[in-house]
Amino acid sequence: MTAAIFPPRFDSMKPKIIVTGANGQVGQCLQMATRDRSEYEWIFCSSTDLDITLEQSITDAFSGNAPAVVINLAAYTAVDKAEDEAEKAFLINSHGVKLLAKACKKADATLIQVSTDYVFDGKKTTPYLETDPTDPLTIYGQSKLGGELEILQYCPNSVIIRTSWVYSEFGNNFVKTMLKLGSERESLAVVTDQIGNPTSAHDLAQILVTFAKKAVEKTVDFGMYHYSNTGGISWFDFAAEIMAQASLPCLILPTTSDVYVQKAPRPRYSVLDTTKVEAIGVEIKEWKTALAQTIKTLS
Repeated sequence: MTAAIFPPRFDSMKPKIIVTGANGQVGQCLQMATRDRSEYEWIFCSSTDLDITLEQSITDAFSGNAPAVVINLAAYTAVDKAEDEAEKAFLINSHGVKLLAKACKKADATLIQVSTDYVFDGKKTTPYLETDPTDPLTIYGQSKLGGELEILQYCPNSVIIRTSWVYSEFGNNFVKTMLKLGSERESLAVVTDQIGNPTSAHDLAQILVTFAKKAVEKTVDFGMYHYSNTGGISWFDFAAEIMAQASLPCLILPTTSDVYVQKAPRPRYSVLDTTKVEAIGVEIKEWKTALAQTIKTLS
């Protein structure tokens, strides 16, 4: 990872793109996706390099680098834990985003924010559009929605990308958990009544590169977008396919959310409609195809 460098670097006249939260799984995938993108100067910042909850930290980063684009991947993502740590979740996902949005507005930089399907309540039975009403069920979802609203208020020149069920070979995620448990157990019970879209963090990273490029070239249409791999499935379907692709004999058994109770309720249906992002020329992989690439990496 290229560490954040403050004060300014006078050796580069390339457009600068600051990435916050660069140590997370999407951030690590984005670093891989930009290794050959030398037309820009990508500045990857961990929370130590750039703490979005501290105004001075943002000021130091911006004054040292004058970004054309900021991609915010810094987030509190512990969905169940957030129910007991609401203050921390809102500090990072709402307040920190507000500080970043205000700084981007002042610097005339485009802000690209990653949000979540958890802003919806899951009561629909057809894919969610960007314009559908939000009604999050959890503290996590509320804090992420708060961040969206702060951006819309303070930095209209922005792109918000809602995504879902993100996984990769990095960090903690459902795919890695299933592979671990599948190699240790003969069977696992997984819910059938939560429906959504798995999303490869590598594919999401490529979309972020696309929007960053459009922002630098001033051809981006600002606003809200939904992105995930195609195919609305249950966690049960996802787990069964993981075992099949990894050639693990672990049997996946069906259960329901009433039996497998989690502290934070999940939306029962949160499939995202990706028509809008596809209209700008983005090609989206089918979920099984995307999964196969990660399984291959982890095998």
